[in-house]
Amino acid sequence: MFAVSIVELRWNKTGITVAGIGIAGNGSNQLNTPIDASLDYQNSLYIADRNNHRIQKYLMGASYATTVAGNGSGIGGTSLNALLYPAQALIISNGDMFVTDTYNHRILKWSSGSSSAVVVAGVTGRLQIVVN
Repeated sequence: MFAVSIVELRWNKTGITVAGIGIAGNGSNQLNTPIDASLDYQNSLYIADRNNHRIQKYLMGASYATTVAGNGSGIGGTSLNALLYPAQALIISNGDMFVTDTYNHRILKWSSGSSSAVVVAGVTGRLQIVVN
């Protein structure tokens, strides 16, 4: 005979702010239209800071973030170290990061520790990049 246990999850109805200060801006403790968040294997929080054209990384318990993708200027762009309205960041187990660069119509990959990306899907200008 198998024992069956029922697990009931309850969420606290009062949330707490874990990133940003509630005022839009481009400081290292501010966000401007954050659109997606994900965690890596070390519980670091990655936020697609859409209108600042960057991906912000918050270490657990930190109040300030580090820009890990995007040129950090708050101005979007098309170069491989810039983003234009990013929508999502996915970090895989080896530390590589994939970013959906929405208005540039591409997916970028940052190898762990790299300061610029490579296009892994989408288009750059008129040249379509095909990955086999």
